[in-house]
Amino acid sequence: MKQKKEKSYISIFFTALLIYVINCIVFQPPLKPDRYSYPRKACFSNIRRLSGAVETYNMNNTPMMTELDLKRLIDSHYLKEEVKGSEPECRYYSQGDLTNDGVICCELHGCLTASATSKIAKEREKKLAEEKYKDELFISCARALAPVLYLMFALMQ
Repeated sequence: MKQKKEKSYISIFFTALLIYVINCIVFQPPLKPDRYSYPRKACFSNIRRLSGAVETYNMNNTPMMTELDLKRLIDSHYLKEEVKGSEPECRYYSQGDLTNDGVICCELHGCLTASATSKIAKEREKKLAEEKYKDELFISCARALAPVLYLMFALMQ
């Protein structure tokens, strides 16, 4: 006589767990830099370049530059050409007195110091964090889908 094999719920569970682990490996996002890290780093590099040009201008000239004036920096040969932002929305401006404790900022990426970062830059950072969360949530759901389906069909038989 044939004996019916009993379903082993433990083996079904471990099989589902194995499927989940395999899915975690398969659905592993490729290693790549954050899609917004390069433009931000390039923009901060431009801010440092502008700050250096303003500082040099202020050391060499008697009427010091208190606000960012790109035209005057180019005309005085402290910059070769206009500084292009890393993204089309980049606009550089100064906060405070550049002869004292003022800073140069970008409307899109903010300032080098977190305390001087603009409202637009803070909103952009919040939006990017939300997008990253949604991407991670989608990947987690994709990883869990196969084991859940396996468990449903295995337990129905």
